[in-house]
Amino acid sequence: MESYIKIIDETINEFRRDYPECAEFLVDDMDTYRINTIKAVYRYWSDIKVMGIKVVTYTLQPFLEAGYEIFTQGIDYLQADVPDFKSAAENILIGMLEIRWITAFIKKTEEKIINQGDHPLTLKQVALLYFYKKAPITRSNAKEIAEDHGFFSENSDQALYQKYSFFCSAANRKGLPDTKRKIENKIKLVESVLMLLPLELQEQAARELDILYKSNIPL
Repeated sequence: MESYIKIIDETINEFRRDYPECAEFLVDDMDTYRINTIKAVYRYWSDIKVMGIKVVTYTLQPFLEAGYEIFTQGIDYLQADVPDFKSAAENILIGMLEIRWITAFIKKTEEKIINQGDHPLTLKQVALLYFYKKAPITRSNAKEIAEDHGFFSENSDQALYQKYSFFCSAANRKGLPDTKRKIENKIKLVESVLMLLPLELQEQAARELDILYKSNIPL
């Protein structure tokens, strides 16, 4: 949710900067618009648990179109011979907020569909992927990252954080298991993550995979 709250706050600041005469009419209501927008984002994000990503994304498309219409109507109010600043303020701000957060929401969910395809990542894959991407998983962001990858259960954030902490140890990543089956599973894990990394971030994963390949346990 932190990324959406940032988008909402940046949009409100932009509205204040670009439409100062309108902003004066919403000084007392700005926090209400902010809170209601955050609630809307949270509600739709929660709906993913029930309806799935594709359904929620499809449902939001008409609201995005409506956001553009509302914003345009607000500009019309502002550009009238006798500007209606109150109506313009409400429409412009609501339109801007809906356009920004819905666009970001749809982009994020579509990227998730592309990245996961028909085979969503496991928590272990997510943890190792973020390690190789040099994107830290902390106790404070683990919940958002887990939900970004479709894990909504109560303890998913803790489990993800623990797995990430495990992979932060070089010994845990490169250490050789004591059975053929375990090392095969470890190789498959690193291989699956390596394919998801951008080229410039593959070197470390490739080196550590080579260590596993060259292990003295026959495959």
